Amino acid sequence: MLTLTTWKSRPISPEQMTRMMGIWGQMEADLANSPGDLERLAWYQRVDGTGGLTITRSSDTDATNAYLFKYLVLLGEFLEFEIVTLLDMEQVMTAMGEVMALVEA
Repeated sequence: MLTLTTWKSRPISPEQMTRMMGIWGQMEADLANSPGDLERLAWYQRVDGTGGLTITRSSDTDATNAYLFKYLVLLGEFLEFEIVTLLDMEQVMTAMGEVMALVEA
């Protein structure tokens, strides 16, 4: 499963920034020590500092969703999130072949 997570910064105080960075540090430690196969493929920050995105890959959907949910709840005070599941082109082409077979039937 590929997942795209985008975030936008909310206005926060210096104290909130300190708390957010502590949570983020724990999130990174959990990701590094994860027994699952969750892997970050990309991590980009907007130049203006207002947000960013990550792309992750995992074959364990339940573990990935649990990890994302945990940290989205913890970071929701500081950041606004949107998460979507992505398909690679092989998956898209396979599905389109199936769609075309149904349309032509």
